[in-house]
Amino acid sequence: MSDLIHELYETRAYPAMSHPSSDPALTAVAALLAGLRVRHPSQSKILEIGCASGLNLIPLAIRWPQSRFVGIDLSGPAIQQARELSEVCHTVAGIRGHARALGTAAQIRGAGRARPGG
Repeated sequence: MSDLIHELYETRAYPAMSHPSSDPALTAVAALLAGLRVRHPSQSKILEIGCASGLNLIPLAIRWPQSRFVGIDLSGPAIQQARELSEVCHTVAGIRGHARALGTAAQIRGAGRARPGG
């Protein structure tokens, strides 16, 4: 990633949005309709790449407290905001650092088993 793009992420806030279609219950229904096996939404493992300030991920963590939520983002200020919001809401959301630290799919434990609905 170029330094200019990284600087933009650090200095300009990306609009925080909620995406209702990312709810584990909805993705599980879609997967079931497609004939796939899924785990119950209350036992999901959700990774949100590009979580910004956490306004999509944290409400999901509140709704599904037994699930595991991890969010990553390139923006240090956005990650800090997400961490603070997560602490205030007492959610189980695990807000991690920069997306560059994620690595490749081959390096991510469990990435080969990723499936809709967690």
